[in-house]
Amino acid sequence: MMEKYPPFDLVMVIDDNPIDRYLCSAVVKKSQWATSFLEFDMATKALEYLKEHADQPELIPQIIFLDINMPGMNGFQFLEEAAKLPIVIERTCCIVMLTSSFNHEDRDRSANNPIVKDFLNKPLNQAKLHEVELVFKKQFSIN
Repeated sequence: MMEKYPPFDLVMVIDDNPIDRYLCSAVVKKSQWATSFLEFDMATKALEYLKEHADQPELIPQIIFLDINMPGMNGFQFLEEAAKLPIVIERTCCIVMLTSSFNHEDRDRSANNPIVKDFLNKPLNQAKLHEVELVFKKQFSIN
């Protein structure tokens, strides 16, 4: 079976920092890792998008890169709310914490959250994209 290229249809980044969003977007686009890319500067806006499109699996991102430290609603608060979303999100989506935090408590808290599939430190790069792709394939039993 030939591998699908690009590997993902839709990737989302949720980060209040415009430079971090740009870098994430640039790495994904340069790598041709996704057909489409969504950027949100606030977790509440991303949550609203997911709620509005919960009945349209083709509009649910396969990968969500989520920052931890954001004003208003932080990454962990987003996870609490995302856990309440329809099951289609869980069956479609792989949430990856992408953060500048080196706090062991943040890493442990992420590892103990069943909807978080990976924890990466910024900046995103080609090697980290490959790691996320492997995590996604394992999560959804794709060879």
